[in-house]
Amino acid sequence: MTRPLGMMSWETFCQVAEQILGQPGIEAVDFSGMGEPLLNPLLPRFLARLSPHVHALLTTNGALLTRERALALVEAGLGTAIISYNGHTPGLYAEMMGGLSIERADANIRELVRAAEGRTQVVANVSVTPRTRSHLLEIRARLRDLGVTQVGFSLCHSRGGHLNDPAACDTGSLPVGQERCDVFEDTLFVAWNGDVLACCHDLQGLGRLGSLVEDRLGDIVEKRRAVLERGLPFPMCKECNDTYRIARDPTPDRRPLSEWIYALYSKDETDEPGLMEVVRRQEARIRELEILIEHIQQGKFMRFMRWVHRTRRRVGEALGLPKAES
Repeated sequence: MTRPLGMMSWETFCQVAEQILGQPGIEAVDFSGMGEPLLNPLLPRFLARLSPHVHALLTTNGALLTRERALALVEAGLGTAIISYNGHTPGLYAEMMGGLSIERADANIRELVRAAEGRTQVVANVSVTPRTRSHLLEIRARLRDLGVTQVGFSLCHSRGGHLNDPAACDTGSLPVGQERCDVFEDTLFVAWNGDVLACCHDLQGLGRLGSLVEDRLGDIVEKRRAVLERGLPFPMCKECNDTYRIARDPTPDRRPLSEWIYALYSKDETDEPGLMEVVRRQEARIRELEILIEHIQQGKFMRFMRWVHRTRRRVGEALGLPKAES
């Protein structure tokens, strides 16, 4: 990461919050991105300022989520806590979570679940990687034992081309070009200093759209709209295979994409039959449409050939040419 690093001050936050709360249409603020939000001791104050007006979310690895912090976050109005949780054993968890302790995370999650009851929604996100995909059942079961019943699954991705080790992530390319990104269209990433960047994977700050300290939010939104019309020019977008880029595309049965990812990659046999039936129905429907298109195309071709034949005959009659033998 080469863009400036730091921690948001109260003064910068107040300038950012004033613009956010003054902009119509903003429904949620998520404290997340490349970094652990709980490292900032001002986070409860940030939440208390925003939570009466927008849904406030926090994405965290849970390592710093002590009982005192959990209570402070809930009291400040935290709407949803999203726990990143990748592993079901101490070894796998430490490997996937940068050396963190699964025992410490589990203890902290239990404290959060107790503090959050009836006030804050606690969910978890599991990244599906070559190392975790064979353990999705066990990871989900462990989280449910901790009291986290809502568990989502997302495919690992290259983080804008910065993660290129197939042993760590082997997700393929998306079926869209560089011009499409639902994340960029639906969200604004605000860094610690108020800079608005293309997304959290803009590690060099090459996609800077402006600053909520210096510029009007409305002008930044308009600049984003202009970028979307031209197609995303940012270098990290060329290598990005984050499935959230196409998050608005419906799945075949309209179930959340997270459920499809779990069903496709887990060994949960209770989900697979229903999933395969949906796939078979969709494949049959696609074949029906392909046959229909073939018939339409053949019909157009035959009508075109009849037109050519009639035209040739009329031209021949007009010129007095002998009729062709049929």
